[in-house]
Amino acid sequence: MGSPYNSFILQAIKYGAKKQNYKLKNNACVMKILLIDDDKKLTSVLKLGLEDKNYEVDVAYDGNAGKKLALEKKYDLIILDIMLPGIDGFELCKKIRNKLDTPVLMITSLNMIEDRVTGFNSGADDYLIKPFSINELLARIKLLNILTNN
Repeated sequence: MGSPYNSFILQAIKYGAKKQNYKLKNNACVMKILLIDDDKKLTSVLKLGLEDKNYEVDVAYDGNAGKKLALEKKYDLIILDIMLPGIDGFELCKKIRNKLDTPVLMITSLNMIEDRVTGFNSGADDYLIKPFSINELLARIKLLNILTNN
């Protein structure tokens, strides 16, 4: 049996509106995502999975490269790991949040309540603990899209 929160997510996805300024690819709207994670195997799998669902994905493997891309290009969502070389995800999220309103979804193996609170306090809009299902990631992406565009 699903929780009320899961029911809310499904309803939001079902009835949500799409952003109007997406690029079109095969007559479908394309959401631009920046994925910042140093795990090359994971980023490869996530990039393929997201592109299969018609998302356009750029990848950065460290905090400094992620910051550069985030500030130079326009993204609809940033998916951000915490434990990164260069600038860690908490610090990078603060830097991004100081300049941009782009939604940030943190993905990390840090699963303590304190870590989640630190993530939200640094400006993250959502926090997903590794390992996770691609279906849960897709649902959270859709929900963040709906919440930021209503």
